[in-house]
Amino acid sequence: MSLKNFLLFLAVFLVIISLPFLVAWRIVDPQHVFSGFLLNPIDGNSYLAKMYIGYTGGWKFQLPYTAQPGQGAYLFLFYIFLGHIARILHLPLIWGFHLARVIFSGLLFFSLYRFIRKVFPQEPRKAFFTGLLAILGSGVGWLLVPFGQMTMDMWVAEAYPFLSAFSNPHFPLGLALVLEVFMLSMQKISLKRALVVYILGVILSIVLPFGIILVSSVLLGVMIWHGWEEKVWEWQPLALVMGGGGVFTIYQYWATLRDPILAGWNAQNVTPAPAVWDLVISLLPALLLALVAIPRIVRRKTSQVHKYLVFWSLAGIALIYFPFNLQRRFALGIFIPLAILAIMGIGALAKTRRGFANIFVLIMGFSLLTNLLLVPSGVLAAQSNNSLLVLGKGEQDAMAWLADNTSSRAVILASPEMSLYIPAYTGRRVVYGHPFETVDAALNEQMVIHFYSGIWDTNEAAEFLSQSGVCYILLGPREQAIGDPAYLQTAILVHDEGGIKVYEPANLPSGCP
Repeated sequence: MSLKNFLLFLAVFLVIISLPFLVAWRIVDPQHVFSGFLLNPIDGNSYLAKMYIGYTGGWKFQLPYTAQPGQGAYLFLFYIFLGHIARILHLPLIWGFHLARVIFSGLLFFSLYRFIRKVFPQEPRKAFFTGLLAILGSGVGWLLVPFGQMTMDMWVAEAYPFLSAFSNPHFPLGLALVLEVFMLSMQKISLKRALVVYILGVILSIVLPFGIILVSSVLLGVMIWHGWEEKVWEWQPLALVMGGGGVFTIYQYWATLRDPILAGWNAQNVTPAPAVWDLVISLLPALLLALVAIPRIVRRKTSQVHKYLVFWSLAGIALIYFPFNLQRRFALGIFIPLAILAIMGIGALAKTRRGFANIFVLIMGFSLLTNLLLVPSGVLAAQSNNSLLVLGKGEQDAMAWLADNTSSRAVILASPEMSLYIPAYTGRRVVYGHPFETVDAALNEQMVIHFYSGIWDTNEAAEFLSQSGVCYILLGPREQAIGDPAYLQTAILVHDEGGIKVYEPANLPSGCP
């Protein structure tokens, strides 16, 4: 592919992953504000909450969705760093988020292009087809949509380059780092390359800690395979990655265990593997064609890049089902090696250039439809004022008031939905707002609902507010949809605008500033 065509393809890709968000911002009605997320808004707002820490000058992470701050630790430094950058550039957090997403998606595109060229150095046509499939493709989960099933290829964004680029900045950056480490590890390790691999390992452990485990597993497998064939054990890449990124990954795990609040978060932060049928559906048709290519690679002495493809595929799938609380995290980039192997599988099956093209068009057609379904459905959900994608103008103004008129240490009580936004827009902590990042999430969510439903008398509500350290109580349409809390008749109204009221408890807890 010429430089001109490469830049054209890159520009088209960046437009595809950006235009839906611009359309959503444009079509939301004047009474509402688009939140900036079309996929997984629950985690999306939690990223903004982490950025808010950096935006206000901090570096230490404390759970923003839990009333008790805890000791905190140096975790999620990538998003905290983005918050610092947004402050320096005077950007709203959501614009800083999307600017980083587009930049790192471009980096992923560049790294993937270079990696594919290593697989097909003398076959630019195959490299181009591979790029199309790897960057834009997905599984065939669309087949099950009429039956109400939502398979992995519709929401496990880290597994697919397109969904990664569509979701957030840390997935595409993490995938780009994985590719760069692999490409450097294929070369003879000089002092300069060793230093770069070490630094990239450290950055990967900050951006995507589980990427270190995946990369180390692949490097170990390739080292053994290559050593068995060549009787040369190239252990340096594995040692460099583990010595850099491995150490910081261990620190992050230790830090979550030593702080009781973070340990509580870690205990409920469970991302189990999808069912086997779900995984298969979500990786077809690339998986089927990859199974054609893998035996051919294994049977013959092959180039090193092919070994990386095989072990990335095998290690990724094996780790997904390893008995561990965070299995699904190991799906990182699994579609990349399978897509590349799929093109090799087509090459093995097709006898002519025309036959190759016909099979590719068929496979590409099946692989595009999930993403073609997801993107417009997100935009339409925003247009219909989906409560997880849009805010009311009054809600946005109330959060601006909280940010300007309350202490950064204040705890805010709001409905579960509204509490998702408050840490992201104000930096204030809430009683419940996130299924993982609120400690004892199920219990705290139930307590919030009990308060707003009005089933507690004034004394019971006051005890709950005191125990939770609540300094302000929000009452808007989301809260009123739950019920009518009698306690607010005794609370102090401090803000009333745009249909949103903010109260102080009659007796402020001692921890309130």
